[in-house]
Amino acid sequence: MKSVQEEQVLARERSAKFGRWSTAFTAIMVVVAAALPATAGPKDKPFTSTVLKLSDFKGKTFFDFMEAKDGLHVALNSDISEPIKVVDLKKLKEIIANDFDPAVFKKITGMLKGGAKGFDEMFAELEARIESGKVLTMDNISNEIRNILSKKGLLSSPSKGGLAPLVIAPLVAMGSGAGTTVVLDDSNFFLNYYYKLGPEDEGADELIQNIMKKDGVSYNEARKTLEAAALKSGRNFGYSGSEKLLDFSDTYLLKKFDKWVDGASAKEASAMWNTMFDILTKCDTSGLKNLSVASQSVVTGWLTVYTAELRRHVMVNMVNSAHPWENDLTEALITSVFVKNNGGFLFADKSVRNAKRTKAIPEFVKGGPANFFGIGTQGSGIGVNRMERRALQTLITKALEESHPDEVAAVRKLIGKDNGDIIRGMMEFLNNPKNQKAVRANAEELNKSFGAIMEILHDEKQSKKILSYFADVGAAGPVLKKEFVSVVCGSYVKR
Repeated sequence: MKSVQEEQVLARERSAKFGRWSTAFTAIMVVVAAALPATAGPKDKPFTSTVLKLSDFKGKTFFDFMEAKDGLHVALNSDISEPIKVVDLKKLKEIIANDFDPAVFKKITGMLKGGAKGFDEMFAELEARIESGKVLTMDNISNEIRNILSKKGLLSSPSKGGLAPLVIAPLVAMGSGAGTTVVLDDSNFFLNYYYKLGPEDEGADELIQNIMKKDGVSYNEARKTLEAAALKSGRNFGYSGSEKLLDFSDTYLLKKFDKWVDGASAKEASAMWNTMFDILTKCDTSGLKNLSVASQSVVTGWLTVYTAELRRHVMVNMVNSAHPWENDLTEALITSVFVKNNGGFLFADKSVRNAKRTKAIPEFVKGGPANFFGIGTQGSGIGVNRMERRALQTLITKALEESHPDEVAAVRKLIGKDNGDIIRGMMEFLNNPKNQKAVRANAEELNKSFGAIMEILHDEKQSKKILSYFADVGAAGPVLKKEFVSVVCGSYVKR
């Protein structure tokens, strides 16, 4: 008799081009969900039919978990065309009330005429269409809801027409069992919903060909169209302890982290970072249970967003110059510790790129972790201020080379060259597909050596000493020393 994990692999391999999950695999995952520990937390919360337990991958890297034959990437691709068996309105509202943060439904009702009554009217029409034979999947439910909202005139404003269906569809679908749940432990998990196929996914060529025919464009142009749509897809909802399911965003997490740093002791901070890197290097979530509720919430929130960004990065074959948002997010949290310990000062938006052009001295401004999320001319995101953040990381690294050479050398012995930015170097090493064997083999040493760097950054006196190495600190805030302008404007400090 095959093990459950072997059955999962076989079932997925029978799935044509990552299409629907076989009935056998779906049944297996329902059994897995039912067999989760009967303790506080996720025991009755992962209501999606597909449930993956991260502990089943212990000893593997988180990147392994994403890319394994029985991992998350395959599961998410398989979710796309799986029929959604929509529950009745009463059951859906029970799930919304019991399991989702009130802000989720409040956001939806604010977009509809009549608020909750508008939602009920939309849902009634959706049910009528299902009864008439309409089969809903992740691929079409948003468009179906968009059509209903328009036809019934349910939008509170025409400007909500683009966003409303994209917010409503995940709630209806996940509340009805669609999507994939990743369980971290008895109190923490997150739901993953609708990541479209990227250009590197099996089955993408057919979609590219369809775009070429429909739009009359070249293969490369069609590929870019597919990539753009895929990168904008996907929603993840995190659940941690007493906190209900919430659609975490970069800014929400950065603000949560900002408050966490204020209240975390050195011991708690060390334990939290160890837990985070244990997850990345060996899928070990055992440290979560020893963390405070606040720290568990930060870890779960981070991994909820990190996973979404990693899936998007996989869409572009993990090229470091193309949307490395999971690295950006983690680098931002690491650097935020230093920023918090130095009064919230960080490089002003666009100051480094302007300095590269004008040779002016980049300016520091008072802000905080949330300022690592940038507003750009072609969109907003955690990668917009990458150049400014990584310039600061490079300066931090140079200071650490002087003040703590042994600790820096210990990390570099494991990750190799980092081109002057140990924070970026660590994340790019962990997420390089070619490095996974080395990450698994050196997990303990990686966690210990980089944990030592985090302890230095969390120490306020040490952080201030690091800042004074490359900046003159006065009453108005730090000013970059002229001799470090060339470091900030170096060729490696780039987006």
